[in-house]
Amino acid sequence: MSLISFAFTAPAGWRALDLTRDPEAAIDAAVAEAFSGRDRDSSATEKHWMRQRLRAATSTPDEVGATVVAAMYPTRAVAGEVLPVSATVLRYEPGVMPQDDDAMRALAALASRDSTARPVPAAGALGLRTHSLRDLSGAFTAEIESAPLGAEDRAQITDAAPERLMALRAHYAVPPRVSSHWHGVVLTAMIPAHESAAAELFLELFDAFVGAARWVEGS
Repeated sequence: MSLISFAFTAPAGWRALDLTRDPEAAIDAAVAEAFSGRDRDSSATEKHWMRQRLRAATSTPDEVGATVVAAMYPTRAVAGEVLPVSATVLRYEPGVMPQDDDAMRALAALASRDSTARPVPAAGALGLRTHSLRDLSGAFTAEIESAPLGAEDRAQITDAAPERLMALRAHYAVPPRVSSHWHGVVLTAMIPAHESAAAELFLELFDAFVGAARWVEGS
């Protein structure tokens, strides 16, 4: 029986990683593409750093009970802007999410656990969005300090960064279809604290992104 998966078409200027078959090969291909115009030896450290970041972004702790099956992130500016956004698609293991043949009851059970829960369209059906906004300043500073950057580049990034950086994380729970699993979509945006009102705009963008998803048959 074919497994039905939740899938997206990556927007223009984005890189999509299919992680369903060989995640390491997908990550290696993304790294190779990112550094295709660079000298192999001089970019070795940066390649290693990017590979480690992609591995971290596309893995989940065992207790989550899910596998990351796809990831997307922008690689170039569109309309003059590179959005500070990334997306991952999760496939949950059986028993992790509410077990109810009635999707509305299952979503209602999830909604009762989080005051931010909102029903949203998802691939022609109904899903549930929850979100959080947290201060990421310390983690951002630590990442820049550990990045393979020269002192001048590190100083430029640090000086340009906002005093406080917030991470908006939206999670979309999507009930299963026939022969499918529950899926989750996680979209994250980095927002300066003084622009926290932008969170609502990003949530609207995320809702549109998830609403345009589709179901596809896979192995």
